[in-house]
Amino acid sequence: MAIIIAAIKASFGKEEDNELYEEAMDGYLDLIDNNIRMFKGGIKEIYAFCKGIAENEPALNVKKKGIECLVSLVENRTNFVKSMKKENPEIFEIILKTMILNIREPDEEWTKPKIDVKTDDEIILFCIDMLNRLIETLGEIEALPIISKNVKTLVKSGDWKQRAIALICYS
Repeated sequence: MAIIIAAIKASFGKEEDNELYEEAMDGYLDLIDNNIRMFKGGIKEIYAFCKGIAENEPALNVKKKGIECLVSLVENRTNFVKSMKKENPEIFEIILKTMILNIREPDEEWTKPKIDVKTDDEIILFCIDMLNRLIETLGEIEALPIISKNVKTLVKSGDWKQRAIALICYS
C-alpha cells in the first residue's frame, strides 16, 4: 500500500502531471472499490491520504477523485468507517466546502424567478451525488444530523455562497 501511495504522490503538485495524477487516483479508486481487502490494516492511512487530496489539491479534477475515494471508502468499509465518528462529519464538511468554493458567480440566469434551486454546475452536481451516496451508505439516522448541523450553519451565514449551497442541500 505504501508503494501505491508513494507512486501517486510522485506526480503530486506538478501541474504538467495533473492528468497522470488523475489517472493514478483513478487506479487508487479502482483498488478501493474492487480490492478493499488488500488495504485491510491501513484504512486510516488511506483515509488520511484521500482527505489530504480532497482538502488541499488545487486541481478540481484531482480534488474530485480525493472526495470520491473518501466516499468509496465509506461505502466499501461501512462497518469500520461507521466507527469513525469524528471522520464522517469531516467528509460532509469537505464536500460542502468544495461546493461553496466552486459555486458560480450570479449571472442574469440567476435573476430570473424560478421555483426550484437546482443547478447544472458539474462540480455542484458531483458533490450532491457524493452527499447522496454518503447518506445512503451511513443511513439517515446517522447522516442527516451531520448534514443538518452543517446546513443550519450555512443558512445563518452572511455569505451568499453558503446560503445558496444550503438551499441546494435542502432541495
